[in-house]
Amino acid sequence: MKNFLKRTVAVMIVFMCITSIPLNGGIGLELPDFDLGIKASAVTVEPSGMCGDNVSYIYNSSNGELVISGTGAMDDYDYHFNSHNSPFYKSDIKSVVIEDGVTKIGDYVFYDCTKLTSVTIPDSVIAIGEGGFNYCEGLTNVTIPDSVTSIGDYAFTDCINLTNVTIPDSVITIGEGAFIGCESFTSVTIPYSVTTIGDSAFDYCENLASITVDKANSNYSSEDGVLFDKNKKTLIQYPRANTRTSYTIPDSVTLIVDNAFYGCENLTSVTIPDSVITIGKDAFGSCSSLTSITIPNSVTTIGENAFAGCNGLISVTIPDSVTTVGDYAFYYCTGLTSVTIGNGVTSIGDNAFMSCKSLTDVTLGDSVITLGEHAFAWSTYLESIIIPESMTTIKDYAFHGCDYISDVYFIGTENQWKDINIGIYNENLTGASIHYNNP
Repeated sequence: MKNFLKRTVAVMIVFMCITSIPLNGGIGLELPDFDLGIKASAVTVEPSGMCGDNVSYIYNSSNGELVISGTGAMDDYDYHFNSHNSPFYKSDIKSVVIEDGVTKIGDYVFYDCTKLTSVTIPDSVIAIGEGGFNYCEGLTNVTIPDSVTSIGDYAFTDCINLTNVTIPDSVITIGEGAFIGCESFTSVTIPYSVTTIGDSAFDYCENLASITVDKANSNYSSEDGVLFDKNKKTLIQYPRANTRTSYTIPDSVTLIVDNAFYGCENLTSVTIPDSVITIGKDAFGSCSSLTSITIPNSVTTIGENAFAGCNGLISVTIPDSVTTVGDYAFYYCTGLTSVTIGNGVTSIGDNAFMSCKSLTDVTLGDSVITLGEHAFAWSTYLESIIIPESMTTIKDYAFHGCDYISDVYFIGTENQWKDINIGIYNENLTGASIHYNNP
């Protein structure tokens, strides 16, 4: 999770540098109040102690081995970057042997044990707690016994060197972000027993090339290495390292979930069938090689950041079926030159086309009512825009930094134009030549 959060903060910092606007306050982004723990010093593990009501440990500092024994569950620990209360947090532990009798590996118990390379988990363990091995970057292999039924949220997040984990047939639940950031994964097999896979379970797995689901699984399926629900109505995860350059989504799919194709840099084209209704948040974010995508007339929602950072996209047509374009939907699509927004769209979110630096022409459909803050800000070479008479609100900074706008074609009267609530820092728009009743 640490690397995941660092990546998130890094993106925000880059954004701040690009826009020269404070992250807190200027554009409505709020950073969580956390400390990344970079200055935290390693814990000195006591030679022995308790880590559960009936669970104790013995630590050998000479070889870094920790032996945990007893009966029942290990204690759960709070997740804080600046005040962690696990007795092993950020310690020099190299190996862990959990003896038979322990039933649960506690929440965040081994968080940030970066020198940990070996773990022995007995058949008595039925649950691996939330964040149990979060950021144990030294781990290369973990054998999960066939007694385990639950792998908690963020259990192995940012175990960047973990190359092999076998999920046994006993596992029922794989938690949210359970393996997020496991960059060395190349393949994953989901057994028949799994009934729940949490959001983003395999996100940021840079080298993941395929996901295979046991055909006997009643809740999930796979096809060509891609993870779906059983009926293939929901596309859950496209493996980031798959070498295909083009992909056709099955025509049974109605939902592309959040982050489904995020960072799939090998893809140059994706065919979306007319069965798809929703494109989730970050669904195609940072697919930097994507040059061609057709959004079918069945889609009603394009989520936040859905195509953000798709620098290869040249043109986008948003069909009439779409009603909302989410915040940051096409943010920083630097190769985008033209955008046509369909007649069903009523709202374009904040920062939706911000920093589309090659964008020269925009046509807004005749139902758009609201343009969000920074909607086209810093789309430096935007020259002309067609605005419908339905428009009532153009929010602050919507066209800030669009220094080359010369012509605005308003499909309405001069009086209607004057009635539009145009926010501050839109002088590039209001200072252009306004052409009334001219499509």
